[in-house]
Amino acid sequence: MTAYDELLFAVQMSPEVRPGPAAGALIADYRAEVLREARAYLESRLPSVPVSRQAGVEHAIGALLDLAAGGGGAG
Repeated sequence: MTAYDELLFAVQMSPEVRPGPAAGALIADYRAEVLREARAYLESRLPSVPVSRQAGVEHAIGALLDLAAGGGGAG
């Protein structure tokens, strides 16, 4: 189980966090953190990769996170 799966499970099972705005905000915060980490990784490990390609990688990561959450992918 990935960290993202664990978060989704915790949100779904938590009596304090019901589906709706609170759960959506929690998932959005986690997604934003994953994207920040991806950007930091790209900047530190792949400095020669053009920014346009970095943005494409970030978009792909976001789409995968959306799919994992059942959102159907990024627009």
